Amino acid sequence: MALDGLWIVQFTGKDILGSGVVVFSSGKLFGGETGFYYIGTYESDGQMVKARALIRNFDPAIPSGFGIPGDYEMDISAVLQDDKMTGTAMIANQPQHSLGIRLTKKANL
Repeated sequence: MALDGLWIVQFTGKDILGSGVVVFSSGKLFGGETGFYYIGTYESDGQMVKARALIRNFDPAIPSGFGIPGDYEMDISAVLQDDKMTGTAMIANQPQHSLGIRLTKKANL
């Protein structure tokens, strides 16, 4: 299955529950949620997806679930199976700030 397309993302962590959307296209990812947008890159071998995303807080009235003000980078690792992915996302070099993620593909590009 081709990875490129529109995906919904759901994430959970300690005191964090949320969702957003991500578009994967030719090695780049774009997405967002309330108060934040994502821009990054990804690689996949057809079974695993590895990505790095810059998370930008465009609305300072919406705080990060991590309690971190402003922008940060996240490293993402997920297992791809058909139209679903499950894995983890953590703030770069800060494993104490991690989330479980689940993505579901909704449309091809």
